[in-house]
Amino acid sequence: MKITKKYIAPGVLFVIFLISVCSCSTDEHVSPHGDVSSFTWWSSPNEVESFNNPIKTTRKDDFLAFQDLSRGLISHKWEISEGAAFLEPGFSENDTLDYYKYIRPNAGKSITDALAFVLFTEVGEQEVRLINTFKDSVAESFQEDGVWKVEKIISVTVTE
Repeated sequence: MKITKKYIAPGVLFVIFLISVCSCSTDEHVSPHGDVSSFTWWSSPNEVESFNNPIKTTRKDDFLAFQDLSRGLISHKWEISEGAAFLEPGFSENDTLDYYKYIRPNAGKSITDALAFVLFTEVGEQEVRLINTFKDSVAESFQEDGVWKVEKIISVTVTE
């Protein structure tokens, strides 16, 4: 598009040509989540640890939250070791006297929820494992049985 403006100054005619480029296309590329694969996770930090540090510390009878923020997943699962239990959502930090009443009945040692609350019931070294599969290669992945797999182990030191 070409726009011409004329300005008259004392004795001088100025012609200014403004050329602007206008895109009249309404086709804008927006990638749906299904077109992008990425691996990322989050866990509740404490005073000295970052949210994505795979080495955590907590106290016995306390919990940590873990969330899978990955995109383009085929499947995912959280696994915990003995000495830990999954909690039902819906509790608050005011419930610190009895997180045990929020233990998920029949959850066992693995769940497929994106957000997992894990109560640590025994002192010692515990593991929380995130296992994801993807159609495409992502950070930390390896190929197994025709899919790309990530196994992230988060080590949790549980103190008294």
